[in-house]
Amino acid sequence: MKSTFLLSMLFVTMVISAQEQPSRSALLVVDVQEEFTRVRMDSVRAAAFMDAVNSAIEEHRADEVIFVQANLRALSISLKGIKVIPVGEQDLDYRLNRMDDDPVFSKVKSSAFTSDELVEYLEVNNIKHVYLSGLLLEACISSTAIEGVKKGYEVTVIKEAVISAKEEQKEKLLDKLEKKGVEME
Repeated sequence: MKSTFLLSMLFVTMVISAQEQPSRSALLVVDVQEEFTRVRMDSVRAAAFMDAVNSAIEEHRADEVIFVQANLRALSISLKGIKVIPVGEQDLDYRLNRMDDDPVFSKVKSSAFTSDELVEYLEVNNIKHVYLSGLLLEACISSTAIEGVKKGYEVTVIKEAVISAKEEQKEKLLDKLEKKGVEME
């Protein structure tokens, strides 16, 4: 009788453990780095963009906020040949409302999902829905959004917290993403 009870308890424990834990969501802040926001962008546009990104961070703080930064590379041409060399990580913009324990991941390609460490982090933490903010819409944000959908994530772009090189093309780019299964907020 006692062994039947123990087996029953073990079975119940296994069933409960096997049930999927509730999925979580996270905000990905993509490529908001000094090189882009302070060097390549005019100060008025950069300030408005930073306000929008920080609003998104505060709105999603209860979930999870993850920073993804580009690891820049340069083309080196010498008598020995042509090769791509790492320039190194650029600092995230100091105006971001970051906390010390916010995770930061590096990527070397457009999509944040090319970072194996990020993908593993999302899986381990059962994050199934990602919200996107950052730059540039026509490059890293679009490729991250499309790859995220392909990988089975629910992806939402926060329209006010993404920026395009050509603002007049922003709505057209967002429409294209929507047609590919990306949600808008």
